[in-house]
Amino acid sequence: MFDMATDALILVGLLLIALLLFLILRALQKKDTSIEDLSIEANVQVEDSSSKPQEKREPAPATAAIPPGKPENEQQRLTRMEKELAAREAKVKAQKIKELQERESVIRQKEAEEKVAPPQKAEPAEDLAAQRGRVQEMIKKAEDRYYAGELEERNFKRIISEYQQDLIDIDIKMKKRR
Repeated sequence: MFDMATDALILVGLLLIALLLFLILRALQKKDTSIEDLSIEANVQVEDSSSKPQEKREPAPATAAIPPGKPENEQQRLTRMEKELAAREAKVKAQKIKELQERESVIRQKEAEEKVAPPQKAEPAEDLAAQRGRVQEMIKKAEDRYYAGELEERNFKRIISEYQQDLIDIDIKMKKRR
């Protein structure tokens, strides 16, 4: 039907049309992604402004350098995002430092108050007697649990030895009072 030259021209024409359609499709996809990027950035700015309405956000320097009608390229977008991230990191770091300084000042105030506070007086004999009675009750409860099979022998011995040491300490304090 057609000679070879005509077939070649038709084939080249079809390839050019396919290439042109591919380029148009790719350009549209880039526009869609840039619109999505803008909507994501707008959502981030809306969330930030709703959580802290008193703060005003200034545009990033990279955004200010790009004319409003001209879309930014990938390199400019990455540079802008890096600068925004660095600014956020600096802000978070400053907040953490401030919080740590506040905590440190509170701790220093408490330490100063403890140094100024008079030493606690020794416990009265009645308190020591009551404390001794509580420890003896705890020993009795531990014995009851052991005999009921609720405690193992090694745990029972450990608990009893701790309570007996507490009793010894209380007895020593009571003798010092007399």
